[in-house]
Amino acid sequence: MGNLSEHFSYKDFTCKCESCRGKGEYKIHLGLIGGLELLMSSVKKPINIVTGFRCEESSAKALGSKKSYHAQGKAANINAPGVPIKELFNAAESIPEFKGIGLYPDENLIHVDTRSGEREEWVKESGNYVPLTREKKRQYGLT
Repeated sequence: MGNLSEHFSYKDFTCKCESCRGKGEYKIHLGLIGGLELLMSSVKKPINIVTGFRCEESSAKALGSKKSYHAQGKAANINAPGVPIKELFNAAESIPEFKGIGLYPDENLIHVDTRSGEREEWVKESGNYVPLTREKKRQYGLT
């Protein structure tokens, strides 16, 4: 179905900003694709890529940094129709490729990335990125 893997095409990850629209610009880390395939297998539903690659201009506008994991092709904001966002987050925690996992409840999506180093988890609350402590996990009904 896709040209990057069985279920994903480069089109899923292209930058969607005004400047890039129609150009098909993208970068993708193959570890991210592998992790997304594993996640899809785990939840048994298609994964929707809400945001994949962001060009430096788009990254700077959205996140205040040109060097985000999205700009490096190592991140995606995702959801899975029919899968509660908490369930998707919990399933993402079981995927070793994902070293960054963020819960964005107001946007009904999660962020996953393949950064190096130790795993980091956070929740986006009113536009602020807050570390996902044990207490926060309980607050959001995560395991």
